[in-house]
This record gives sequence, C-alpha cells and structure tokens, in this order.
Amino acid sequence: MEEGLFFDQVLIYEYSDHTGKSGEIWIYLNSCNHRLLFDQSAWGMEDEMIHYVIGRQDGSYITFGTEAEGSGSGKVALLDSIYLELVDTSFDYPRSDEYVKFSSVEPIQQSFFGLDVKSFNVEKRMDPNAKESMAIARVDFDTRMIYGFNEISQDLQIPHLLGNPHPYLHPNDLIVKYNADYESISGQRYWIKLELIALEYTTYWASINDYVIRTKSAEGIFVEKTVSQVIELTLDCH
Repeated sequence: MEEGLFFDQVLIYEYSDHTGKSGEIWIYLNSCNHRLLFDQSAWGMEDEMIHYVIGRQDGSYITFGTEAEGSGSGKVALLDSIYLELVDTSFDYPRSDEYVKFSSVEPIQQSFFGLDVKSFNVEKRMDPNAKESMAIARVDFDTRMIYGFNEISQDLQIPHLLGNPHPYLHPNDLIVKYNADYESISGQRYWIKLELIALEYTTYWASINDYVIRTKSAEGIFVEKTVSQVIELTLDCH
C-alpha cells in the first residue's frame, strides 16, 4: 500500500518587482491538519536532489529528497525547525510600535476568496520615503510556517516579502496583498508587489514510500526512522 501525505488546497501568489522579476508561488495546504507543502512551484527552480518540503504546525520542516551517494533507495528526509515564539494573541494585530505604524484603509473589511480581509497602510518611521500597504486575513493555521521558510535553506528561497518573518502580525494572519515602493536619495525607485490570486481546492499526493528520516541524536549519531514513525498518518486526515 502506498503511503503519502495529502493536500487539498493550494494558495497561489503572484509577485513582481522593479528589476523585471515576476512569477508565481504555489503553496499546498492540508485543511485538516494544516501541514504545508513547498516544492519547485514555490521556490521557482528545479532541483533534482530536493523533491518537496513539508512544514508542520510545531515549527518543524521535513525536506524530502535524494542523496547522491548511499545505500538503499537514496530517498532521505531531513528534519529542520524554526522557533515559534509564544505570543499574546489578546492584543490587536497588526501591532504598531515606535518603528512601524499600521493605519486601517476603507473599506475596513472585504471578502477575498471567502476570507475576511483587512487592509492597512504601513508607515516605517525610519524610512519616510517608503510607501507600503498590506491586506491580511485571519486563518486557522500558523502562517509563520510560510514566513519562516527562508530560514531553513540558503538555496531554496521564496520571494522575501512572503518568506521573511513578520513579527507585527498575528500568528494566524495571512498576507493577501503587499505593495512596497521606495525611493532612494538619488531618486531611483524600487518596488515589489505580492498578491494572492487563488485559493483553490486541489488533490496533491506526496508519496513517502521508501523515504527514511535522518536525525542526529544528542550524542551526535545519525539515526534513521521511517516517515510514519515521525509523522502521524490517519485515514481521515493524512
């Protein structure tokens, strides 16, 4: 029997910037257990050694790939993690401080792919020539697993507006739109745009057959486990 991880939704972002760079970012979501899957449609380049990366709500990422040398099938999975800080969710978000100010934009709330979206102008007091705006939606998964993706690899990167931490946001705030426009002292303009253009149902099946997860023990010894020993597999939630 083939074992795998199922993803039933996909978030598709479109981005562009002043250099002429543009493209799409596809991120898959399991709406039941809130796991996220990133593959080459997220980081925008083919990599024969890395097949996909699974992000879990506990802050861990599992990178599935093929090692160049070794015994067996060569299919290995490596475990990484980021630190998810415990935050007080009783505050109003996004949070303004002495460096960044968020101002609501009318209409205060809109519907976007079934999400309730709030829009804000963003004023960065250390950069008066910057103009930024952001639209966010409150969702039921920890979006820091998207924003923290770039921390786990120097080679696999998603555009920084989406792949960098956003400490002013609630852990469940999903960026729907982000526009940033800057002007240098010499008058040169820099800009970048990001927008969620689709939130759709899909059927993505990520096979985990023959993969082994390799971790390092406290003694520095590599230990191999099957994926099912690390990831809980259930019939109703995969």
